[in-house]
Amino acid sequence: MKKKNNNKVKVVPFYGFVVYEIIGNKLLNGLFVNNYQPNLGEIMNEIARKTNEDDVKDISGLYTDAWIGINEDKGVCTTLKISKRNIDFTYNLKWETDNGGMMGIGMKIRENQFVAFYWKKDQPIFLKKITDNINL
Repeated sequence: MKKKNNNKVKVVPFYGFVVYEIIGNKLLNGLFVNNYQPNLGEIMNEIARKTNEDDVKDISGLYTDAWIGINEDKGVCTTLKISKRNIDFTYNLKWETDNGGMMGIGMKIRENQFVAFYWKKDQPIFLKKITDNINL
């Protein structure tokens, strides 16, 4: 996303949040929102189904994932990989899409809910930029 600022073009990093309902460790029903201009502030739906339905011990795994953005003619179908981090109780997320994909970090917030923060894969220093701007 780009914004004009006194004849300069400033690139605004893409990011968003998704809250999933975990249905039997095989299906994730997500509500997501991001800062993409055509969809700015709109809550959208995402469905992810685990590709190996025998793997139900945890939400980690490979999913077939789909969503439709606001004012889009067709849906987006991709893969989502969720992997548990070894250092704490969080998970890494990785979506593979035609435009390069997204990465995220998430955690369970209840037995059947999972929340994640995500950004474009080609913006690896994005989190540092956000945390640098926090004034407590």
